[in-house]
Amino acid sequence: MFSSSVMKIGRAVGMQVRGFQRSSTVLSDKLFVHRDTPENNPDTPFEFSPENQKRAEAIINIYPKVTKGQL
Repeated sequence: MFSSSVMKIGRAVGMQVRGFQRSSTVLSDKLFVHRDTPENNPDTPFEFSPENQKRAEAIINIYPKVTKGQL
């Protein structure tokens, strides 16, 4: 009822009134659970390739150095 009144007033004064939309709340944490596998677990070693290491360093160097006191 209120929104229809607002829309009528908006049209009367030549304004556009948009409705609000909200997505539903996800009530589950099961969508973001990692399950360890033999190929992907905390003991799996990881290293950047030399090419990716250079790229990561270039990206990190864009940001200022932060000391513990600044946090």
